[in-house]
Amino acid sequence: MKTTIVFATLTLATLAGCGQKQEESASTPVAAAPAASPSGSKQQPAGAGAPRESPWVFSRTKDELTDEKRVVARMEGGESHRPTQIAVRCIAGDLDIVVGFADYLGNESRPVKYRFDQEAVKSEDWSISSQGTALYVLSDWDFARRLIKAKKVIVEADDFRGVAHRVSLDYEDTQNIAEVLAECKVPVVSLDEKIPGLRPEVALQMERWGPKNISTKKQALAQIAGFKGPIDSEMTPEFALAAQAFSDGYVERCRARKINGENCKTMRIFWDAKIKQSGPWVSSIIYEQAPKSLKAEMGNLKNSD
Repeated sequence: MKTTIVFATLTLATLAGCGQKQEESASTPVAAAPAASPSGSKQQPAGAGAPRESPWVFSRTKDELTDEKRVVARMEGGESHRPTQIAVRCIAGDLDIVVGFADYLGNESRPVKYRFDQEAVKSEDWSISSQGTALYVLSDWDFARRLIKAKKVIVEADDFRGVAHRVSLDYEDTQNIAEVLAECKVPVVSLDEKIPGLRPEVALQMERWGPKNISTKKQALAQIAGFKGPIDSEMTPEFALAAQAFSDGYVERCRARKINGENCKTMRIFWDAKIKQSGPWVSSIIYEQAPKSLKAEMGNLKNSD
């Protein structure tokens, strides 16, 4: 996969309007929008619907041809001639967050460290825009919620030479971010906050499961793990914890070499190479172990179905 390298500083308009969210790789180009509103779009004045003192510039646009809605809250920092930005965007119902730097970073995903207020520093690899000056936040739902709760965020990324670049923003009013999340139907309170014992990384996976996904996974767990709860489309604490426990049990059996499924084989490759990896996808593990009678239906479902 290829990415076009363009040496340019990301402007506010570019950050607000650049193309659709890259899913898993930085190698998918992201087209930047022109500074002016696209032809055929309706846009409210910057800051519409927000208190005047808010540092976040808020906008709503709707394309008259496609009816695609874009709701964006963005804030600029840095020196006046070297601006940095963060934009929280809901594009056609999908949330994404873009962090714009003052310098060119490269054309591949970049290692990133970030911190909210005095919380612990987190490290991730984020996908890069086609211009090479903006990064897409990996854990966008979690990041957006933390933006709402915090008053300061610092993001540091290494460029292709290993040189660190930083975005540091101070703010207070976050009503505009909450409006973007509401547009994308992302709850401000996370699932792990509602369900004691559910780990945050597992909650972020489950929050994206639509009603059909939930009901088929309940059917699968009933057959393969003895789940006793109602087989409906509700994300209940009983089901969420049962799914997490089943995934944890799979990992333990894999470590003990008692199973040899596809997910297990992948995990062993990382373990043997002593490479740090994120936790397994609960959805993938349930699908792998599901009875054949359910696999066809489960395989045809999108995450949000």
